[in-house]
Amino acid sequence: MAGALPRLPDDFLYGACLNPGQNETGLHNSDWWVWSHMKDFFGNAYGNGDTADGGTDFAHVNPDGTPGGHFKEQLAAAKKMGMNSFTYSLDWSRIQPTRDGPYDPAALRLYHALFQEMLKDGLKPIINIQHFVLPLWVYDPAHPDQSLGGWAGRGKDAPGSAPIVSAIARFAGDMAKEYGKEIKFWIPINEPMSDSVGRYFAGEFPGRGIPFDLHDEWKSVINMAYAHARMYDAIHANEPDAQVGVAQHLREYQPLRPGNASDIAAASQTARYMNQVFLDAITTGDADWNGDGKLDGPAEGKAVPALKNRADWLGINYYTRDKVVGFPFGLSLGWGGLKLRGLPISEIPYIAHFFQGPASDDSTEIYPQGMYDCLMWAQRQYHLPMMVTENGIADGATPDKMRPKFILDHVAEMQKAMKDGANVMGYQHWALTRTFEWQDGLQYDFGLLRVNMKDPNRSFTWTDGAKTYAEVIAAKGVTAGLEAQAQALAAGQVKKR
Repeated sequence: MAGALPRLPDDFLYGACLNPGQNETGLHNSDWWVWSHMKDFFGNAYGNGDTADGGTDFAHVNPDGTPGGHFKEQLAAAKKMGMNSFTYSLDWSRIQPTRDGPYDPAALRLYHALFQEMLKDGLKPIINIQHFVLPLWVYDPAHPDQSLGGWAGRGKDAPGSAPIVSAIARFAGDMAKEYGKEIKFWIPINEPMSDSVGRYFAGEFPGRGIPFDLHDEWKSVINMAYAHARMYDAIHANEPDAQVGVAQHLREYQPLRPGNASDIAAASQTARYMNQVFLDAITTGDADWNGDGKLDGPAEGKAVPALKNRADWLGINYYTRDKVVGFPFGLSLGWGGLKLRGLPISEIPYIAHFFQGPASDDSTEIYPQGMYDCLMWAQRQYHLPMMVTENGIADGATPDKMRPKFILDHVAEMQKAMKDGANVMGYQHWALTRTFEWQDGLQYDFGLLRVNMKDPNRSFTWTDGAKTYAEVIAAKGVTAGLEAQAQALAAGQVKKR
């Protein structure tokens, strides 16, 4: 099949990703730093007892205020693989440690150094402004009443007007002014729905630690959408030629029992809520915050001027599909603005692995077809240029057993979608190195580079997945020969090159 697929265009953006909150050291003024030192109801530490300080030390600020870390050698490896772009983030908590104080000059210098190193290596920066991490003055999980209340805001704040909305919009404008000559591609908020679900539904991200808080989840999504729109405007006001997108986590949601009406209805609502609600708001302006398709709920409306046409391109983060089971007897769960008709089985402990195919180290099902399906859905729905802004696998084996075939299969599905009309301008692999994976800590390795965590110099070797990705880049996509290699890997005929 892949032999019939067109090669990727000459200006296609091949890259990989890292993130300050997962790869920098010294971010002790953030909600995630405090959260990773707290314990849940059962006495277990959030973040698996790890912190990003124990990670790969991609970057930090030295005691004398100069940039430090291992970013030069890690970015050089990305260049050697053939990449021409790199996805990273600014850390708001490092740059603006206090609400009313000035921006930290050492922090500003650090990110200039990172972006200039990327450009020196021929890597176009693709930059998130907020990737899951908040300054403590915006949200302090240990003392929430002493902060702005985070994405949900405080009790008295109307949906869409929490203090974080204006604060992060001002920050986005200032960052565009500071770094606009170095950055073309901007992402205001990474995976807004995942962040909201993690904080308020799952209770695994910094928040009250109370799961199923659907009212605050509903408020947070609204605040994120209005924040995105205002950040979009602020970036363009300072850099009119900037390309401002979004990084949206998409999954293919399928009914657990294909013929069951309750599961079908629940899967449809889950897909609309998780995949579509935020994207609709920032493109068409249709604000359907509860995902029922009616636009008649609290704070809802059609073609809302303050929201519509606030995306120049779409970033698609794709990892897997999910099966959804409906609640019996037509019951729904929730209160306030959001009620759910069922649950993805990934949210039900000890259940998912009974209903899925091959899985990665973190029990995420490997489902390449979903890459094609999600890209085609987004193309039909929004007609905007797209980039795969995250796609990767937890595979810590030496040599990595799953990553080479994962890359080949998913890039082939992307090429198939492009052949069928999807306007995809880039592929960013998650991740370049091991990362602090939030609630899972450092236990899973998504990295193309295998970092020696016991070595203070953080030496590394290339995984077989890195070698495969380099071959894909050199060939401008998955060729017939590389597809045959993927089939051989599936049959266990090829262990390593």
